[in-house]
Amino acid sequence: MTPTALLRLALRHIWLWAFLFAAGIGAGAMFYQEISPSLIPMIEDMFSSMVIDREGQLFSPSTLTMIIFSKNLLVAVICFLSARITRGILPGLALLYNGVIVGALAVLMHINGVSYLLFALCLLPHGIFELPALFLACAIGMRGVNKAGVKAFMLPVVMLLLAAGVEVFITPLVSQAVLVVRSVFDCTNRLM
Repeated sequence: MTPTALLRLALRHIWLWAFLFAAGIGAGAMFYQEISPSLIPMIEDMFSSMVIDREGQLFSPSTLTMIIFSKNLLVAVICFLSARITRGILPGLALLYNGVIVGALAVLMHINGVSYLLFALCLLPHGIFELPALFLACAIGMRGVNKAGVKAFMLPVVMLLLAAGVEVFITPLVSQAVLVVRSVFDCTNRLM
């Protein structure tokens, strides 16, 4: 099978992986109260270790891009390599787990005044590349690890690199703009 044919086949099955991620979001939203006591410290640790080096300095944007890319690439490689061997269980659990985090975080942000729409808009710039890349890595991996699979896996790799760059350079700008718009609407509503 050629890498192109493998990609076409994988794209037909990508919905399954998206469904597992979406199910995780639903579960995270439903059980956010049980999840949040461990979620908040985990997110704080993750962000502080990704953004601040050992001397307490902020990483440069290019370094941060490579850190995010490496983290996401590791997940994609694990999903790709383990998909067929575990009959999709390990990558399915990885997507479900990440969905749970997103769902619980969405509810926690909503409780603190950020609408679900604003939360989604803040994830959208890099999520449109990152999530399909992970779903595609899982779908390609289900066909087994072979020469065509490795070549086809290069597409999710490129998508993850693009997602990391967008996450560092564009997502913060979009998030800032979204929060400014929200502030304007809040002020307008108070005046009326």
